[in-house]
Amino acid sequence: MNKNNKTFFIISGSGNTFVWFRMELLKSMQKRGYRIYAASPEISSSSLDILESNNINHIQIKLSRKSFSLYNLVSSIFELLRIYKEINPDIVLSYMHKSIIAANIASQIHGVKSVFSMITGLGHVYYDSSIRGNVVRKITNILLKISLKNTKKVFFQNHDNFRVFLENKILQKSKGKIINGSGINLDQFPETPLPSKIRFITIARLLKSKGLIEYAEAAKLVKEKYPESEFLIYGYEDDHEDSITEHQIKNEWEKSFGVKYMGYCSNVYKALSDCYCFVLLSHHEGMPRTVLEAMSVGRPIITTNAPGCIDTVKEDKNGYVVPVGDYHAAAKAMIKVIEENVAIMMARASRSFAQDRFDVNKVNADIISEFI
Repeated sequence: MNKNNKTFFIISGSGNTFVWFRMELLKSMQKRGYRIYAASPEISSSSLDILESNNINHIQIKLSRKSFSLYNLVSSIFELLRIYKEINPDIVLSYMHKSIIAANIASQIHGVKSVFSMITGLGHVYYDSSIRGNVVRKITNILLKISLKNTKKVFFQNHDNFRVFLENKILQKSKGKIINGSGINLDQFPETPLPSKIRFITIARLLKSKGLIEYAEAAKLVKEKYPESEFLIYGYEDDHEDSITEHQIKNEWEKSFGVKYMGYCSNVYKALSDCYCFVLLSHHEGMPRTVLEAMSVGRPIITTNAPGCIDTVKEDKNGYVVPVGDYHAAAKAMIKVIEENVAIMMARASRSFAQDRFDVNKVNADIISEFI
């Protein structure tokens, strides 16, 4: 390692998120003279190529993203201690609960002075009301409280998640800071005119908690009145107990609800440019990146009153907010976009809102001000 470089270490449960959500932040830290190390248990070959082409060092770790295992957590802490001994990080930034716990406890043991964490959503454990879910949640709260003890600042993407941490006495209020999501690169998602075709789309992992069932149910209702309207679903399967399969959508939903499954979205900008209105009916989020991208392109937004989602819409200005789980309300909002001649006004308002509040340069400057 070049001893003249300061070292910035970032860790997550998914390596792809470094490319999808953190690339501008990592490049900003490079410009400030930091050598970047990014650690995760999994990463696609394409994301790894992008990191390497930007001189970002990726470290594969064994931390389990899925099931909770105390053994895996402890072994991950020792694995990180070996990594810390090798690279001696000046700043550590972690996100996703298991990564936060492992990285921050290792940082306490190693003696890292500048430790930061980011809460990008509460995750399934905070919405699981089963006996097992309650037990895992209590254990998670205890481990988070321990791991965040010496953290300089914890970034939250919405006020609701911050409130949960305060109510559960996980964090002191002075250590929390609200940021506007991960931000959006406005240059990569420039504004485009609305198409003439009435096409609604949603882009999400194929999970029930992303509101895909409600989206399909709403589509069926709207198509009864406007059969020429289109409803596209972009996404990919995730190994999760909440999953919906591609087979189910293709072989059941397309016929029953009139939606069309498009597969993984390799070109988000084109998909958004071709749509008339963007819909995300999630049950919970940190700050939904796809909604920010749709706002930047200039599209009306229909989303839910779930934490994170509700922060992206000014009601009747750039879109509509509907209750979580209420597909009748979602259908009603879709019909209003079609009938009430508001789409152009809402499209402009979305772009303006994205510029004012979610510009990635502003968001990253807010984060880096805590680092430096």
